[in-house]
Amino acid sequence: MSGEIGEGREKVILCAHYDTVYSTVGAYDNAAGTAVVLETARQLTQYGLNKKIEILLTDGEEFNLKGARFRAAEERGDISFVLNIDGVGREDILEVWCGPETFERKVRAVLDKSKEKFIPRYICPPPPGSDHAPFYEKGIPVCMLTFNDQGILHTPEDIIEKSKLRNMEKMVRLNLELLERIGVIQRDTN
Repeated sequence: MSGEIGEGREKVILCAHYDTVYSTVGAYDNAAGTAVVLETARQLTQYGLNKKIEILLTDGEEFNLKGARFRAAEERGDISFVLNIDGVGREDILEVWCGPETFERKVRAVLDKSKEKFIPRYICPPPPGSDHAPFYEKGIPVCMLTFNDQGILHTPEDIIEKSKLRNMEKMVRLNLELLERIGVIQRDTN
């Protein structure tokens, strides 16, 4: 499922997958990421957009990234970058999977100056295990953000908890800050 906000040829994709494995409720992986993308999209109405933003919710991430692979295959070369939200867990460590290195430096410059409290862990080049991978394989810059929570990944313990809700709120603010400081959006002064 996808929709677009704004106008213009050049765009940014903001994405998350909504599927999960059969043995879990999937609050962390990835209902939380999907909710963050939808809330970020809702808050974008308070900003002016310098680029079109495609809101992409995929299915089949847990099955060889099928949804993202399908979307990436139809790409015509107008994507500036992909911002993928995959997992909003309980911890304070924000993993930032970015590439190529020039784009990772831009993202790092923004996040290292953020007022939000988190412990950053930058990984470049980005590992292939999420919806950003098919785009990165095509040479499109990508950034995946996750408050990683490997201890509950794909287990019945992946349920909703207050600490996840706080990290979801923080992730929305980080998304907006990143989009603003990279120049995709600007505060609407009207």
